[in-house]
Amino acid sequence: SGCNARPTGASSYRFDSNRSLGADRPVARLLHSPVAMDSSHPAVRPALGHSRFEDVQAVLAGTLFVAMAMVVFGQAGLLTGGTAGAAFLLHYATGVGFGPLFFVVNLPFYGFAWRRMGREFTLKTFAAIALLSLMTTLAPRFIAIQSLHPAFAAVFGGLMLGTGCLFLARH
Repeated sequence: SGCNARPTGASSYRFDSNRSLGADRPVARLLHSPVAMDSSHPAVRPALGHSRFEDVQAVLAGTLFVAMAMVVFGQAGLLTGGTAGAAFLLHYATGVGFGPLFFVVNLPFYGFAWRRMGREFTLKTFAAIALLSLMTTLAPRFIAIQSLHPAFAAVFGGLMLGTGCLFLARH
């Protein structure tokens, strides 16, 4: 019973909370190996920060991908979750544009972000939300979709949304 339980058909093993992770343990051997200690070894790569140019490029590309997903979802009458979903519901119910509604729905969260995630995260998020709101508002001037099957819109929009969010999350 408890930590000393022996599964049927398995070899005997036991959890001993008094036993330390000495150098004979696999995890300790890995952490204390010459490879782990040598930061010039190719297996040990330090985390690299992103330059300001890379951050701007990722925010622009990620926001464009997400904006395209929102345009496709809106054209097909689809929804997504989170604040974008709430903005879509308000858009469908009131006829007010998705972009301005998305910006307004996100306003209360900047205070939380500032306190929990810090200044840099909050400013990047504000920039991405403002840019996404602007792009979704201006998109109809640059792109017109004549025919769009909802299944294609769901898959294509989901891929664009996921890729855009990945760009944004990494920067």
